[in-house]
Amino acid sequence: MTYRTPTSKRQQFLNELMALKKVNEENTSQKKSKLGFPEYDKYFVLSFKIDSDKKTIFLRDTLQAILKEEILEYNHYLFAIVGCRLRSRISEQTYPKLIPFLKENDMYAGLSNGFLDFSFLKTAFEQSIVIPSLRQYLSGEKIRFCSVNTLREQFGIDFEDPREFMKIRLSCTAYGFIGTVKDSADLFGPMI
Repeated sequence: MTYRTPTSKRQQFLNELMALKKVNEENTSQKKSKLGFPEYDKYFVLSFKIDSDKKTIFLRDTLQAILKEEILEYNHYLFAIVGCRLRSRISEQTYPKLIPFLKENDMYAGLSNGFLDFSFLKTAFEQSIVIPSLRQYLSGEKIRFCSVNTLREQFGIDFEDPREFMKIRLSCTAYGFIGTVKDSADLFGPMI
């Protein structure tokens, strides 16, 4: 049995952002500041799919120690909102202890495009959960840490174009239905 911690006000706020179709940028910014989220020039979502048989609390606490960021939970994923300066990049070299931890626990991490305010959180989260499976599907290689930039550079996919992203998602789902992909949920997780 997996123990779930009570939902914090921060977690509730992020859950609300993930559920909304349209987000008010000004209200989002005010609430983010009120809840004490760290201020960065740009943000990324770094997500990790969790299996129901894994010890969520251990994984969350260890990832929090590695990333030095709050780890949150949403829809069978652990995720962190990580940030940096505007011209900086986040990569696996940013967190040298992350890859060994992912290998040891048979986990994969996906890193979204950078975004400037929390009103883009839902899109960034969706990008981050797609990246590891899509990278494996396109290249045949299992990579523990994959970012949107990696797929953009290797395969020319523009994740900032919502139409292109949706076409890829629908194509892989269709391949799942006709049997080319064993389980389309492996590529994109549950449809949210």
